[in-house]
Amino acid sequence: MRVFDTYRFNIADKVKFKDTQPYLKNMLEELGFSWSDLAFSADSVSSDPVIAKTLEKFPKLKKYYHSTENGPTVCSYTENWFNGELFADKSDYDDIFTLFSKIPRPLNIAFGHILLNGVNWFGEKSSAPAPDWAWEEADLSKLSYVHYFSDFIAQHRSFDDGLKYNIISVCIETTATPEPRDSSAVIEKLIPYLGNPVSSSTNCVFSKEDFLRYKELSREHSEYLRNLMTNTLPNPKDYPYPSEHIQPIPHLADLPTMKKAFAGTGFTHKKGNPGWLGEYDCRDSHGHLHQAYIQKLSDGCTFRVWLEMRGHNFEIRTPIELDYHMKEEGESLPILREFALLCAKIRDEYGDKLAEDFGDTPEWYYKSKF
Repeated sequence: MRVFDTYRFNIADKVKFKDTQPYLKNMLEELGFSWSDLAFSADSVSSDPVIAKTLEKFPKLKKYYHSTENGPTVCSYTENWFNGELFADKSDYDDIFTLFSKIPRPLNIAFGHILLNGVNWFGEKSSAPAPDWAWEEADLSKLSYVHYFSDFIAQHRSFDDGLKYNIISVCIETTATPEPRDSSAVIEKLIPYLGNPVSSSTNCVFSKEDFLRYKELSREHSEYLRNLMTNTLPNPKDYPYPSEHIQPIPHLADLPTMKKAFAGTGFTHKKGNPGWLGEYDCRDSHGHLHQAYIQKLSDGCTFRVWLEMRGHNFEIRTPIELDYHMKEEGESLPILREFALLCAKIRDEYGDKLAEDFGDTPEWYYKSKF
């Protein structure tokens, strides 16, 4: 097992997109960090001529052109990208950096990233990238985002980010025994340049054999929980629409209602979610995280519930979302109460079954970083 901490920063208030690469390279140099390889991806919608314009301006980059089912793309990943063919030729670095200095104008490239790999975050040579096996069959048209883990710093492009976002991700391998190294000291050095992280996560990467085994076990547990939920919770009633118009219900699965429903269950409300999404979390005795979700739909009289469970080596989502259509004020509370009690029962009675297949999830996996 290899372990990686990934942090995301938004530096839009510090530097414009087109000036980001010189800014990041200067930051790494000032802090005494180096990098070894560069990967990149740039693509647009199929009807957009921006890729053709890009190749006109940078003819040396034609070697990276690919025609995919989602349209044209220019990227360093080859068809064998999952076997390590990820990086651009060093002789093309100047053109690639110049390309990204022309986004969003005059080249309005919709999606992509530029990634500096092999950063010596801990002052030592980095290991080879660790593939995310869930994306093994993905084609090049799905590579606007990074689907592997390594010691890197990357700048991301998404056309709908506008001027409010300039997203930087930093990935740090922390693999060590008996438990992973602390990456916070590295991030503290970056904060004066990048600001505080907007999010962070810890990812455990396993061999292909272990990944497939955990994936199949997760599928089996998901199916069991699907049957348990459908057989335990009230059967949703589907009111006809639009022949019978239902007015929005003011207190449909709102925060006071959810608070009453989850009272005494040990689940705590996750702050920061938008008003239409409620989340209540709790960990069982084996360190597995149970997440109960309540989503209010846009019609104002329907809410949806589902349950997720995760640990360092699995993610399980009940493959069913139960939609409850309400007609009157107060109808949602008893249904949410049953859902909350079921989630608590699963936490108390099902954690041992999860531990039999996945073991315990260590405390460091959830350790708050910032």
